[in-house]
Amino acid sequence: MKRLFLLSTVLFLLCSCSNNGGLKPGQPDGENTAMISHFYGMARLENPAPETRDVANTQKVWHKSMAKEKLTVKFLNGTERYQVQVKEVVREWEKAAGVRFNFVKDDQDALIRVGFDYIPGMMSSWAITGTDHLQLYDQQQEPTIHFARWRRSPDQLKYSDVLRAFGQALGLELEFRHPTFDPGWITDENGNVDEARIREYWERELKNYITWEELKKMVLDPLQDQPSLIYKTDSYDPESVMTWPLYEMIAKNIPLIELEDDYKTELSALDKKFIQEIYGPTLGEFYPEDRYLNLIEFDYTGTTPEFTLTTNKNIAVIWDQDAEEATNYDLPTNVSTEYTFTATHTFAENKKHRIIIAEFLDWGQEIPTESTALTAFDLTHGVGAENFDIKLLNKALGAIRIMGGEGFIS
Repeated sequence: MKRLFLLSTVLFLLCSCSNNGGLKPGQPDGENTAMISHFYGMARLENPAPETRDVANTQKVWHKSMAKEKLTVKFLNGTERYQVQVKEVVREWEKAAGVRFNFVKDDQDALIRVGFDYIPGMMSSWAITGTDHLQLYDQQQEPTIHFARWRRSPDQLKYSDVLRAFGQALGLELEFRHPTFDPGWITDENGNVDEARIREYWERELKNYITWEELKKMVLDPLQDQPSLIYKTDSYDPESVMTWPLYEMIAKNIPLIELEDDYKTELSALDKKFIQEIYGPTLGEFYPEDRYLNLIEFDYTGTTPEFTLTTNKNIAVIWDQDAEEATNYDLPTNVSTEYTFTATHTFAENKKHRIIIAEFLDWGQEIPTESTALTAFDLTHGVGAENFDIKLLNKALGAIRIMGGEGFIS
């Protein structure tokens, strides 16, 4: 087992957010429950008559159905390049486990909100943990993930930031909070953790935003090693993307990272194993059916279909309707008109497959009755293809070519 999930009463909240009254999604009710704001979270005051009304309010890990279908993400700001980088990197978590991040338009509500240098003077990147996002759902103009100082940062740092931040969004704690983590070389002459050195670093990073007494609970104190409170691996994983490299700076008095190769830019083997234990196997690139508008369907018997698609919108190809194999083709960011994709696939078995070409719809978008996405379809290797169904809802499809070998009717 691996990363840590604390079933505690600490709920992340930005210092600029306030409790405006009324119940937020997932917020406990009752007269005996009071909330106080902190920079890093919302801590429940001592309750003279504590009751556990709904344990899910303190659980960091998402229910599998939520992780599969309803983790919505939007950007509060940031350049198109930053946003594309985030979308590309978070797919590493999707490739590893049964989770899906659905990016929505900035005028829609989202569980996860991403800001880039959104808080002036904030020097550190950070993220809200797991289901704590539910407590902040009505704060739609406040980030739940914050990336700092990206303007002159190398891509390796950005990749590391995104993997760690979205790992936290999935409910993972920072790796050095593992109960077996040995701080070793940040101890004083008596073998105790040198809190003064750690405090000096963090106060320099987050000065004026949070007191050390509050922050140390998040960056120094280990999680309680109680099976009822946490999930964890047997030992600390130094290769995990959830490892924050602050200790290297504290120990050796050097910049946080010396070389670009020092950044954790890939999920470790234990990261992948652990997140899959929690959320199940990857969902692949196949989305729920309401994300597709079918444009062309045909049967194909063979192993390597290939064709080109000219489109002005994001397109998906479902290679096998029964096996739910799909590939999504997103328009490049620098394309404002049409773009031609070459779509190809290799099947494990030489048998009949039903291939579907579809417009890939935005999350929550109503299924339209017509489409202007596809303007040309060119199947130049049509041997093995038959039973074509070219939908009448295609209103911009102006060129179709289907060619095969001897005996094939083009």
